[in-house]
Amino acid sequence: ELICGNALEHDRAGHYDAVVCNFFLNCFQEPDCIRMLNHAAKLLKEDGKLLIADVAAPRGNLIARLLSTAYINTGMFFFWLQGMVSLHGIYDYRQYFGMSGLELVESTGFRLAGLGPVVYETIVARKPSR
Repeated sequence: ELICGNALEHDRAGHYDAVVCNFFLNCFQEPDCIRMLNHAAKLLKEDGKLLIADVAAPRGNLIARLLSTAYINTGMFFFWLQGMVSLHGIYDYRQYFGMSGLELVESTGFRLAGLGPVVYETIVARKPSR
């Protein structure tokens, strides 16, 4: 089934086993990102999974955070120049899981060519049973 429309107007609460938000939530300013994350969580059945693949929030020591931020922002700028992305924030989605009724299951970080700081990550969250 292909549904084309405003994601926030999609109203099937508790309907899905999984909701995928790959490189999607970062398109919003932070308040709308949180709103969309909350909405995605409401669409999940109990024990349903929210899957996120996105740019990783900078972590580690100061040098690692600076390198990660410089790499991400440089790449984003070049893609923006080509009209491929909007300039957007980099969010640590885990900090919003509690208010969305989600719990972290796992997260995996990826480095560019296996070197340097983590710049991309996959996150699996779960909507626990009541």
